[in-house]
Amino acid sequence: MHSLGIPTTRSLSLVSLPALPVLRERVESACVLTRVAPSFIRIGSFEALNPPEKMFFFGGGQQDAHWDSLRVLGEWVGQRVLKLQKIKWRDEANDEGDAWGRELVLEVARRNARMVAGWQAYGFMHGVINTDKIFAVRALLNALAPIIGAEAEQGTAVKAGWADDATPEKVDEWRKEGLKLLPEVEETIQDTCADEYKKRIHKRLALRRIDLDDESKLARPLLDLMAEHRLDFHSTFRRLAYFRLSMAETSQGTENNKELDEYIQSVLTLTPEPQMVDQMKASTDLKAWLERYAARIKSEREQWGDDIDAEREKASRAVNPRFVLRQWVLEEVIKKVEQDADSGKRVLRKVLQLLKLDSNAALGSVRL
Repeated sequence: MHSLGIPTTRSLSLVSLPALPVLRERVESACVLTRVAPSFIRIGSFEALNPPEKMFFFGGGQQDAHWDSLRVLGEWVGQRVLKLQKIKWRDEANDEGDAWGRELVLEVARRNARMVAGWQAYGFMHGVINTDKIFAVRALLNALAPIIGAEAEQGTAVKAGWADDATPEKVDEWRKEGLKLLPEVEETIQDTCADEYKKRIHKRLALRRIDLDDESKLARPLLDLMAEHRLDFHSTFRRLAYFRLSMAETSQGTENNKELDEYIQSVLTLTPEPQMVDQMKASTDLKAWLERYAARIKSEREQWGDDIDAEREKASRAVNPRFVLRQWVLEEVIKKVEQDADSGKRVLRKVLQLLKLDSNAALGSVRL
């Protein structure tokens, strides 16, 4: 994810604790994984200072809101973590800073949307996308809504003690005003996610210009083609790096047709279920798509250098990984290590060595 420009934590160390058993579906040995990131501030950090109403916790109740701590946390995150450029912050020389609550929530919405779009463009799907990455923005808005409402009322950033004398009714009034931002937050998420997804798919297709009909004529038909003919998602994108414009130029004789046919067959091998593929229909469908793809590439020839094929290949390979970790691959590695640690390490070392090789093989995963 990091190499593809998608925000993620990085692994710093992994400490094995073989003497400490962990009870799951079966007994496993424990380990401690240390991760690093620019910040580990969570949405819950804000919720803890303005707890959700009517929420029950086993083993204890909810703490009271602490409005000034919420302000301090918001200002720190806005300045130090998000580094909001549009905000003029309060300092020792200027006690009248810009309102920041609204922009903080919108910036979090934009960043989360771009991250989820990156996941979708690379087929990284899991069950917490909704609850942990999208609905969390609504939770952040709920927590900061009183500050957003108060800032909207006074036109500047809230100051220390901003809610000390406010009645519960006044805080609720601010909250309702702040929640009016919700439609803009939802629209921001949708627009940002769609725009980022479009950009990433264009990069995966090695296209430099974005046309309005690229989604309907290229991207969506390719995904439909993959689904219908059971082609591997990552391997198909990777294989497009080796498509040449000359393959679609039928006017030069049958040799080029043969080249295209061979290329199509190489793509159709990228399926885990070859016996389920209708070879004739799949070849016809893929050929028709490649002809549209070639025409689209030619339309932006002036945006590339002298050797468009070589430049496109380099650009495509940079954003279409040769190796993608699959869950079944991970399970096989785990079994290898559990059965024979030394053998498992050799397998891992071999994969790492393969990652360094410069090869035209359009591999999307490695069979161990």
